[in-house]
Amino acid sequence: MAPRKDSPKYDEWLQKVSKSHFKKGQVPWNKGHPVPEETRQKISKSLKGRKLSEERKQKMREAVKAALNRPEVRAKISEATRRAHQNSETERRRSEAISRAKTGKPGHPPSEKQKQRLIEVLTGDSNPAKRADVRKKISEALKGRSLTEEWREKLRRAHIGLRHSDATRAKMSKTRRENPETVLKGARASRLANPSSIELAIEDVLKALGISYESQKAIGFYVVDFYLPEHNLVIECDGEYWHNLPENIARDKRKDTYLRKRGYNILRLKEHEIKEGPEAALLNGLKVVR
Repeated sequence: MAPRKDSPKYDEWLQKVSKSHFKKGQVPWNKGHPVPEETRQKISKSLKGRKLSEERKQKMREAVKAALNRPEVRAKISEATRRAHQNSETERRRSEAISRAKTGKPGHPPSEKQKQRLIEVLTGDSNPAKRADVRKKISEALKGRSLTEEWREKLRRAHIGLRHSDATRAKMSKTRRENPETVLKGARASRLANPSSIELAIEDVLKALGISYESQKAIGFYVVDFYLPEHNLVIECDGEYWHNLPENIARDKRKDTYLRKRGYNILRLKEHEIKEGPEAALLNGLKVVR
């Protein structure tokens, strides 16, 4: 353990450490030797109450940033994250930690300062997920991935009972009423920029069959996946997870009612139907609608 800076042994310890620094390619002596719990506790106690200087914090931030720019480091992080998600024990601990953070159970209640800081990070401009470049990276990383049924079920359960606060719902409703064109324009642009895999599959079939269509067309208060003007037909590609959520089932019904009242025919294609055969799914659906 490192002696304190005011200790007479500090200089001697510092010299030993500087001589023992490993060079690139050398294997550290402690690799594969986990630190005992007792030693961890001693290290933890020795660090309690210590505060890093701003200069030291800045150096650490720069070091982390430089490391994350290296492809081999990002690959290691990605692989470690993948293995962690496959480890049931790691997932259990992660779920418990999230649960404690949400419910504030005795023993691990978040302080008011922590709550305020979390709110600021998630809702403020400092949230990385709000940056266009980060959102694009996330979108590209998720393209082509398919969730396992187990993971879909976890997501469904996590969303049960969740709803926006009354204040947020009122704000969203006011925005839609006052700026319907802006909201629709933003929704259409987002969906055009990030089409789902099943939407791309149906679009390929429409192109191959020479059928005229408009993708992500705004109709009234809604944006539809495809509109076939020759058939006055709206085609919606329904993902199994998203369109099976209770609130989205109700929304889809309202959308269908709105479109039918305005004279549109509607064809909803399920994800599993499209994945089994997009051309067959589309042609069979067109026969039913006709």
